[in-house]
Amino acid sequence: MCEICVNVKLYEHFYSPKIYLECNNYMKQLVDSGDFEQIADTWLIPLDKIKDENGCWVGDIICHEIRCKKCGQYFSCGVNTYRGGGSFERQGKEIKKENDTK
Repeated sequence: MCEICVNVKLYEHFYSPKIYLECNNYMKQLVDSGDFEQIADTWLIPLDKIKDENGCWVGDIICHEIRCKKCGQYFSCGVNTYRGGGSFERQGKEIKKENDTK
């Protein structure tokens, strides 16, 4: 973890859809800052594609992962849109960049 990602605001539990939407906007801000990137994977939903054209959630479970570009620290977000709940947490995996000599 580095000085950039140490200050990331974590969400221990989403008590309402409003809190998840707040977190989703926060993750977008982190990515838009240029310090983080969303990890592309087949089961992960893009941050801007969480609702369909009718305003409905795109799935019962929505997952996102972002990574700090400086140190490789991962953060994951998962929400259960059907039953409620979820969180945005720091993950134990930290991937060193290819040019990192540490």
